Amino acid sequence: MLVSTLFTVLAAGLATAVPLDLTPRATKTSTTATKIAVSGAGGFLNPTAVAKSQVKDLTATRAATSVQIKDSTGQCLSIDPTAGNFRENLIPVAVKDCDGSEGQKFDFITKGAHIDQVNSALIVSSLTQGCLDFDARRAPDIQVHLFSCGGRADGAGKESSSQFFPFVAANLTAPYALTPENTNNAVCFVNSDGALSPQDCDATKPSATELFTIVA
Repeated sequence: MLVSTLFTVLAAGLATAVPLDLTPRATKTSTTATKIAVSGAGGFLNPTAVAKSQVKDLTATRAATSVQIKDSTGQCLSIDPTAGNFRENLIPVAVKDCDGSEGQKFDFITKGAHIDQVNSALIVSSLTQGCLDFDARRAPDIQVHLFSCGGRADGAGKESSSQFFPFVAANLTAPYALTPENTNNAVCFVNSDGALSPQDCDATKPSATELFTIVA
């Protein structure tokens, strides 16, 4: 039985199976004449690299679409596409006041090009198409981040357990833990001074700070 935290879905939608959308997302949100600076490697977004790394999976089944994820204080998970590298990878996840912006919207994918596992979901930024990911090998402040779905920086990855989170699509109002599969229920994500961060836990007995809610 899956772990309970506080994920409550107030609205959700299902996707239909159609081909991958290969249109470069970066070209939809910026002009080719303008360079967009980023905080990480490369210095600027590379539209060609972004188009390969962050491909929207239109074959996917989405149990929830463009929803907010709130912590126990009512603040929202939030991302800034310019906070990562030139591929829009390694984007840290902030926890801040909810403002309805595109950076605070997420999809829950239960089946698709990068997941084929029951009772699990990818948590995908509706804005960048990057997956919520955990990598304990990285510096503590960037272990929780958005990364190309499938786990390879160039977008060529198939699946990665670091991006699988417990989820039962048949019960969208049930609470769930933000505990990635590759941690074996031993790490939970929490709001740490405005950043989504990992901490050791027993995900079968989550504390109050490990509770999140999904809201449309």
